[in-house]
Amino acid sequence: IAVLEEICQDEGVKERPRIGAMIETPSAVFMIDEILREVDFVSIGTNDLTQFMLAADRNAHAMMEDYSVLHPAVLRAIRTISVAASTATKHLSVCGEAASDPATACLLVGLGVRTLSMSASSAARVRAALCQSNYSALMRVANEVLNLQSPKEIFERISCLGVA
Repeated sequence: IAVLEEICQDEGVKERPRIGAMIETPSAVFMIDEILREVDFVSIGTNDLTQFMLAADRNAHAMMEDYSVLHPAVLRAIRTISVAASTATKHLSVCGEAASDPATACLLVGLGVRTLSMSASSAARVRAALCQSNYSALMRVANEVLNLQSPKEIFERISCLGVA
């Protein structure tokens, strides 16, 4: 950031562009505190993070249930990133298919994510689900699922979220 600030000053740019990082690999999760010291915001790419956390082949359709963003390892990584971003007072967003499912979006909010990126066709359903949700309840469910052992158990636990 210091180098960019210097360039902006030399070029007469009044406001430095914000710098962010995509968190999509286990190494980025493990280095999140260091990354947050260098950027203004982070975004979690749920598709890639899931693939790399689970060493998954996106084309292995028979195993897709096991390679879900609802896998405990992926959710624990998201919580780690969320806590670190909050502690560093840095903005955190999520992009990827996970945010387009109302129940999963509610879970992400319970894990501490405040900005969700999704297709326009999913936005109304997700917005409705979040508007009908209680944040304290979402946090409670998020804390509960972090102790579960399988994507199936987690899916069953969150299936009521996002439902009117």
